Amino acid sequence: MPFKTTMLSTVAATTLTATCFAGDFAPANAPEAMGRLVPEGAWGVVYIPSFNHMLQEIMTISSKVDPAASQGLMMAPFLFQQLATIGEAQDGRPAPPASFHMDKPMAVAFGPTNHEVGMPAMSIIMSADNAAKVIPAPYGMLGGMDVTHLPGSNYVCFSNAGHAAGADSHDLMDHLFGADISIAIDQEAVVAAYETEIHQMLQMMDDMSKMAAQQGNMSKDVAEAMARVQAMQMEQVEMLLHSFSDWSIGIDFDGTDLDLLAQYELGEQAPFQRSTPGDAEAMRALAQRVPGDYPVQFVMGKSTIESTMQMSLESNAEAYPPQVAQAMAAMMPLWEKCIDDIDNGIAGAVAFDDKTGFKCVQAADVRNGRAAIANAKAAINAIGDADWGIDTAPLPARGGGFGVKITLQMAKLMDAFGVASLMDMAKAQGEDPMAQMDQFMKVLFGGDSIDAHYMVSGNLITSAVGNDPSVLSTASHLAGHGHANPALEGALAEAYAGPTWAVSMDMSAVVQQVYPGILASAGPARVMMPPKMPNTGEVVIDMVGSADDHAEQFRLQTDLADWITWVKAMEQMAATPYGGV
Repeated sequence: MPFKTTMLSTVAATTLTATCFAGDFAPANAPEAMGRLVPEGAWGVVYIPSFNHMLQEIMTISSKVDPAASQGLMMAPFLFQQLATIGEAQDGRPAPPASFHMDKPMAVAFGPTNHEVGMPAMSIIMSADNAAKVIPAPYGMLGGMDVTHLPGSNYVCFSNAGHAAGADSHDLMDHLFGADISIAIDQEAVVAAYETEIHQMLQMMDDMSKMAAQQGNMSKDVAEAMARVQAMQMEQVEMLLHSFSDWSIGIDFDGTDLDLLAQYELGEQAPFQRSTPGDAEAMRALAQRVPGDYPVQFVMGKSTIESTMQMSLESNAEAYPPQVAQAMAAMMPLWEKCIDDIDNGIAGAVAFDDKTGFKCVQAADVRNGRAAIANAKAAINAIGDADWGIDTAPLPARGGGFGVKITLQMAKLMDAFGVASLMDMAKAQGEDPMAQMDQFMKVLFGGDSIDAHYMVSGNLITSAVGNDPSVLSTASHLAGHGHANPALEGALAEAYAGPTWAVSMDMSAVVQQVYPGILASAGPARVMMPPKMPNTGEVVIDMVGSADDHAEQFRLQTDLADWITWVKAMEQMAATPYGGV
């Protein structure tokens, strides 16, 4: 199945150049000769504009992990030269090694399984001196491969499934980014090529689940709960297989800074709608209404909120017991009203405290503040009225809005969602996951319940969730004044096209703040866990989504040096378990 020409090939020269920053993830402009050597049936290509440049970048990162290993990488170009020779050995003298151009583009293409070798078809395409005379060396990963040379070029292709050069460059080559590493994947072709194997795997999963239910002497409730979970997992796999048609991925390094861009197009069978660009200025304004010092911050455009809810409902539809599914369906009009009230989007920030627990501030711009408050109150009260074990009690209203105290009855909640029997089965085996979950929720909430306040200021709805008194004053202050939010505003600025959402997260701070709750609910396993998580400074991931008229994009940026330092510190901390053993 050919790669869809509707994605990038017809717009690469205009749309991509216009929507990206100068020099960032522009079209790769791979050599035509290389593209003609990509096999017709290929479903994926990995493209490297310069192996030497990529190697230097990887060595910089590797030196932070293991300096000795990074020095060993210097041998890679030499090893490449040993994979092929110039002609056959003659008169007992070995043929000279091929001289590959390691500063020129190279690519690896993948296609349907070659049943003769029992692995996917693979083609390695490189530029070399005397390309017409290059043959694989009788050893190493190229040994036994077929060789195709494109006349009039320096490019040669080694393949485990021989093929002739095409008359035109493969469509996949039009979908590559100008990055240190670029990947193009035709997901529809992958699914078509491996459809039999995929469905055999899914059937095997289903058969194993049914066998476990039959042989495990499970109660009817447990078997039904497991069947629902299994059905949900199967449905999610099927959904993901057919939700996307093709991918373009670029990976770029600048020292230890990682910049990754993934562009994808929804397939014809995607059960959820695609996101459309939001108002960038409105999203930045919302970002200024949430705390900039909380470790998790996000902003979402209205279209993304709608598509996210739709995707969540589609992927989890099989997991709920019938009575819960019916109740949720009855609630949906209320939640749809809440989303319809939103004008541009919603922003939020989340933090945790080992004493007061979870806290969150959110801000949404709405078309009518009073109506939006009334609809939000009705939607939240409906959850309490469902009698699932999520109890809601009114609190004094603040800022023209309403307040609610939320209390979870975990045993009742688990029973409502049909998984209490799974907990009982684990308890019979000597564990008490319900007690552990109760303890975790108490630490998460900072008590047996958590307070939530929703306030209105003109067309701005602000919410404050948490038992820390500061969360309410913070939300009230930011609703009236706002402030610069460098993290979220910076993430939004890196959108490849029109922004749809952005997230900035300090992973180190999140783990430090959540870990006491995990430790408190760990039970006997606590003695094997470290007493705390290390603080090595920020470990920030900035992510931003975007969309244009043909595809959606996801961009991630982080400093790998921060991750390496943090992971090393956690490994050292793990050597000192809580029990002091």
